[in-house]
Amino acid sequence: MKIFDIRIDDKNYKFVDSINLNGKNYIAYEDDENTYISEYEIEDDEVKFTPVSDKELNTVKEAMGL
Repeated sequence: MKIFDIRIDDKNYKFVDSINLNGKNYIAYEDDENTYISEYEIEDDEVKFTPVSDKELNTVKEAMGL
């Protein structure tokens, strides 16, 4: 595994970008077919991903230049 790989449910994704927007942390990551954006929080050395709404998705994609 490479340093910028993200592993979720035994599947590897490539890190694309991250941003802090309006006090929330977002990350973009991709596989061979799609690019995904999630909100993330770090609690007790654990990273928790949360799906974003369609409105957030468009706002974050625009802020990241995707």
